[in-house]
Amino acid sequence: MHYKKSESKKDFYLDKTEVAQGIVAPQDYVNGNSQAILGNKYKIGDGIFNLSSSEYANLNLTESERKLVKPFYTPQELVKYYGTPLIKYWIIYTDSKYKNINEIEPFINIKNHLDKFVKVITSDNKPYGLHRAREERFFKGKKILSIRKAIEPTFTYVEFDSYVSQSYYLIQTNKIDLKTLVVILNSKLIKFWLKYKGKMQGDIFQIDKEPILNIPVKKPNHEDTFIKKADTMLIKTKELLDQSQKFQKTLQRKLTLESVSKKIVEWYLISYADFIKELTKLKIKLTVREEAEWEEYFNAERKKALNILAEIDKTDREIDQMVYKLYELTEEEIRIVESSN
Repeated sequence: MHYKKSESKKDFYLDKTEVAQGIVAPQDYVNGNSQAILGNKYKIGDGIFNLSSSEYANLNLTESERKLVKPFYTPQELVKYYGTPLIKYWIIYTDSKYKNINEIEPFINIKNHLDKFVKVITSDNKPYGLHRAREERFFKGKKILSIRKAIEPTFTYVEFDSYVSQSYYLIQTNKIDLKTLVVILNSKLIKFWLKYKGKMQGDIFQIDKEPILNIPVKKPNHEDTFIKKADTMLIKTKELLDQSQKFQKTLQRKLTLESVSKKIVEWYLISYADFIKELTKLKIKLTVREEAEWEEYFNAERKKALNILAEIDKTDREIDQMVYKLYELTEEEIRIVESSN
């Protein structure tokens, strides 16, 4: 099999000190079970260890307390290649030492907040410490983030402090430039390898620590070309997200939408007729004049988004060819990898 070819061409594997799982916080938000214990004063989704930006602001934290609350990221902000540094969520990052009540006493606003949920906090380090805070160095600075379960492998390169849940693994290594590594990991060849040598749940990739540690990594003699491709993907993915979010914000502002469907989030992938159908599902009815105005705006913005998407797809194909060459695949082996994706 051609995944064996990849293994034979490897220069190294990542080791256990270079890969870590994200934070385990069973009581991140109020859920149905905890609401039943706490009472209807609390809504499902209210933050316990995890906080929305408004909840963070309402705690009125002191300067020293703010040092204990870290920026938290989710798949909304972390996509293939690119992660937006915009902070939407926060996490109270208290490790095992906060099991000792004396450690939390100086942080009275945080203590008062967590005290409200003491009945439902089941952490090994309850009531003030996270269940598993992990080694904090992995959350700081440059890293690659890999979501555990996805329709396709999704590796994200970031340079900012970013704390994530156990649904992610984090990679930090000095063996290879992280931009080079993210290009290799997001390639069709590594997707092929993970499909046949990693873990699958039906059609879903389950990328746990073991598969990551077993990925055969080959370091290019000249990393510059790989780094340039990574930079292109980071720039273009940001442009696409910015274009998409600009349209969504306009839509929500003009039509006073509180939430949008997945199809509207990916509005540039559907036709205007389907866009109108999605608005109808949200009980939004446009006049004939409004429909004409929205159609012109929709088509113009969609064209911009699709042009960016075409550049991303082109760069993706170029990256795949570079990775095939790096691992010295034959034409026949390339055809097999391509046909399996």
